[in-house]
Amino acid sequence: MASLASPRDRFPDSPPRPPAPTARQPSPEPPSIAPPREPSAPPAPEWWSSHLDPVMWDAEDARRELDALARAAGLQPPDAPVPARPNTTPPFPVFDPAGSPATTSRLRPEAWAHALQGYPDPAFVHNILGMIKHGAKLGYDGPLRGSDRPVPRNHNMSGEALTAVRTSVREACAKGFTRLKRPGEVSAQSPVGAVPKKPSGWRMINDLSWPRTQDRVPSSSVNEGVQLPERWLSYQSIDGLLDDLTVDFDADTWLWKMDLKDAYRHVVVDAADAALLGFHLDGKDYVDCCLNFGGKSSPFIFNMFSEALAWILASFGLRNRHLLDDFFGRCKAARGPAILRFLDALCGYLGLSVARHKSLTGPCVEILGIMVDGPTASAWLSPDKLEKLRWSVRSALSRESNDQISFSAAESLVGSLTDATRIVAAGRAFTRGFYDWLTDNRHRGHRATLRLSRDLKSDLRWWNNLLRKWPGVRLLRRPRGSIEIWTDAATSSGLGGHLGPPEAVTARFSAPVPDHLRGANIMALEAEAVHEALQRWAPAHKGFRVVCRVDNQAVVNALLTGRIRHRDTQRVVRRIFTLLHEHRIFLRVSWIASEDNAVADALSRQVLAPVDIRGSRTGGHSRSVATRASWRSPTGRPSGRPTALTPGGRLRDTPVVPYLPPLPRLDTAANGLPRLRPFTQALLGPPRNWQALVGGSPDFALFLWNGLSPSNRARIEGAVHDFADFAATRGWTKPYFPASEHQAGEWLVHEAKRLRAKGPLRATTLRARLQALKSWHIDLGLDHSSLASPRLARLITGACRTLGAAPQHRKQALPITLPLLRRVLAEIRRRPTDFGGRVAALALDAAFCLAFACFLRGGEFTHDTFDARRHLRRGSVMLAPGATATLHIPASKTDPHGGGVTVVIPEGPPDVCPRARLRLWLAVSPLRGDNDPLFWLPGGRFPKSAVLDALNRALRSAGVPTDGFSGHSFRRGAATWAASVGTPVDDIMLLGRWKSAAALKYIDITPAAVGALGHRVLSAPASQSSIPASGVPAPGDIWTPRV
Repeated sequence: MASLASPRDRFPDSPPRPPAPTARQPSPEPPSIAPPREPSAPPAPEWWSSHLDPVMWDAEDARRELDALARAAGLQPPDAPVPARPNTTPPFPVFDPAGSPATTSRLRPEAWAHALQGYPDPAFVHNILGMIKHGAKLGYDGPLRGSDRPVPRNHNMSGEALTAVRTSVREACAKGFTRLKRPGEVSAQSPVGAVPKKPSGWRMINDLSWPRTQDRVPSSSVNEGVQLPERWLSYQSIDGLLDDLTVDFDADTWLWKMDLKDAYRHVVVDAADAALLGFHLDGKDYVDCCLNFGGKSSPFIFNMFSEALAWILASFGLRNRHLLDDFFGRCKAARGPAILRFLDALCGYLGLSVARHKSLTGPCVEILGIMVDGPTASAWLSPDKLEKLRWSVRSALSRESNDQISFSAAESLVGSLTDATRIVAAGRAFTRGFYDWLTDNRHRGHRATLRLSRDLKSDLRWWNNLLRKWPGVRLLRRPRGSIEIWTDAATSSGLGGHLGPPEAVTARFSAPVPDHLRGANIMALEAEAVHEALQRWAPAHKGFRVVCRVDNQAVVNALLTGRIRHRDTQRVVRRIFTLLHEHRIFLRVSWIASEDNAVADALSRQVLAPVDIRGSRTGGHSRSVATRASWRSPTGRPSGRPTALTPGGRLRDTPVVPYLPPLPRLDTAANGLPRLRPFTQALLGPPRNWQALVGGSPDFALFLWNGLSPSNRARIEGAVHDFADFAATRGWTKPYFPASEHQAGEWLVHEAKRLRAKGPLRATTLRARLQALKSWHIDLGLDHSSLASPRLARLITGACRTLGAAPQHRKQALPITLPLLRRVLAEIRRRPTDFGGRVAALALDAAFCLAFACFLRGGEFTHDTFDARRHLRRGSVMLAPGATATLHIPASKTDPHGGGVTVVIPEGPPDVCPRARLRLWLAVSPLRGDNDPLFWLPGGRFPKSAVLDALNRALRSAGVPTDGFSGHSFRRGAATWAASVGTPVDDIMLLGRWKSAAALKYIDITPAAVGALGHRVLSAPASQSSIPASGVPAPGDIWTPRV
């Protein structure tokens, strides 16, 4: 086997690769590009290496020039050999060593041979060089070879399309792609036509699939004689690039793309096969000398050259992806122009033509029809495509269509839906059926009229409901955590599954087979088991990665692709993908052997008792699993973010919120281009039946809903569902509301027993559950006097005394005092790469300084989903020179009406000065609008879980145990530090915005300080006391207690 060579082996004059740095160097300042941004424009002429003439280079010139351009682009050859590319084993001989090309090829065989040195598969290199020297074979084997087929009639074309075809033929003849048929030459001719080309114009097609069966012509087509396997070519897509941006987000990310001009025309065909590519136009006969659009084998043959180019780029150290002639990737902002210059020079050296007007680099680039924004890690459909998709779906569902659609319109609709599935992955389950539908009807021809089936109309209605409010945006966000779900089904007994691996199960369920699936295929039941598990556990794990283990390979493939031919299973798959979309779940599916799925199998056969995180809605109630769970983040370290587990390892009773969170808003600039606001999100709105429940006008219902915070609404929802489930199990008569005192008391008894089974019972928990039920009565305008009965209060007290209540102590966050704050900031500044990069480290630095100096609560400077009305925005800070620096807090825990409060930002020592750190952060942050978030991390949000995770990392680096710190640690630490330096309590209350003695709960005192106070009392001399030395009161003395 030939030895593998790297570009350094091919270019021996290049300098050695510098050693890898031990620590990452600080990245340069991010570009001041304020999103939303416009798509990047084509590069300026000076970006290209147009002053070079690669065709005139010799080998030495190529080695020096390409190596210099690669170094200028920051490319370094990889240390390990680059692996072979896919799609490189042809199903037929692609060249004839005795053949000759139909015309002179522009590709330079010596350049390709030089660039492909070291490719792992010599046979592939042999095929590439053979096609360049001898011409490519089309793989045809049929009766048309050597025969002169009569001239067919060309396809009908409009005047504009015919003009475009004539122009295309003239240009092709001038470039040598096409020539006139020679006298006496034999060729098989096919009709020509034109198809629309994006974004405008027409593309000429030599219809090598003519004649089709419905044409009833006693002849065969050229494509019919090309035998290819069913899955002979697997295309890459933009999904890989979006996944890269999701995993490795950087605000300094730019994108690049390169498009090859006259893509298929680069490959000259064998002269014998060129006789199969004849056509007739305007009384003249022509023969194509190069691959053309319409040939069955053209994509595979050209893709071999694309794969070779992709390997060459990777051998230089340029990570890339491609779809036929479209190459794309990501890079650092400063290197984009240099990469384009390198690509242009390399392609020119190989003989490839670059479409410079389509080759772009910048922060926002359109790739394969999708707008991708690197710095904000987002992707979206252009407004034109989104509006076209909406119109196509509405037209197909309209009453005028009568459930009928033309084949060409169906193809256009499916193409638009496919683009949309790159943005909303759940749409794949509602699009796959259209592919099968088109495939089954393709034999009827493009002029046929097709009828939409009931399932297809159901899929279109799903898309129509989504498109009504969906702005076409996808935010590329990392999962918040990862969980495992194991499921199984048994046709004779039911469904089962568990949360967590078999050795550490945290929850499990058993359920009967639904009535509508009784007697169904096992595939539908296996899919329903997955749906049941997600329905139970997905609401408590929004934004998580869910790894699903299934022992049925057909269901695994269906969940990976969203497609299965079995109708009942496909319907279940649709429901699964809807759940994934609603709860923003990242689904990963893997097959496991049945013997490794024993626990789920036992649950499906009703062998083990069901235990669930919420309890089955079909009846009964649930218990908690006593198993202690080991909950870890994807990195393997204990996660600091809140999960569905209590600190003791038990499951929380997390309520399910029955409404979809709104999607990010897409504004439009004056020039019509999309202006993405990925960090804004409206307040959670009421569910659809809310107005019907409470009555009144829409505004009345909306104001009533917003009278409570979303978190309180979620708590009420859970309590009401649990009460209704309990009432159903008791057989009480509907409606269950208003609840009587006796009914509420019986439910509290049940709740007390259930909560005690999970852990220590707290009276505050029972009171909160009762208060949630009372709040629901208030919403509905029902009498709630029975729920305020002293009898129920005494019942709660009795339950705690009988069942054993938890100790009455409140867990307090540990304080971050000023010395500890300095240690935390020192760790962040010393190693910014450990905290998400320099930009993220500056955001954390400024936020921590501001939180301490202004006595902020954790929820006042963080946000999971940004809303300018409730969270700190850039306009909240006033840092005008010569004026008092202020911070406006729009809403807080003690500000239910959202009136806001303005606090003064003090000035301090340089290392902890909030004003100085804010000025530095605002100068670096690319978000410049007043309504943009004040703080953000890679991914656009500033969630409390990520901020606390960064705080814990800094504390661990400083050698401080992390147990006990929370978002309140800054506020508690500021109060404690202020008291320790002698600040009066009244002043502390002023600084922290306290209006009562609750401020005293925030002032901590160490055990050493308490001991010192006790020592001072014991050591005080008797002369300092007014009590007699004997300690006994004199006769007649009256000691008055001090009030």
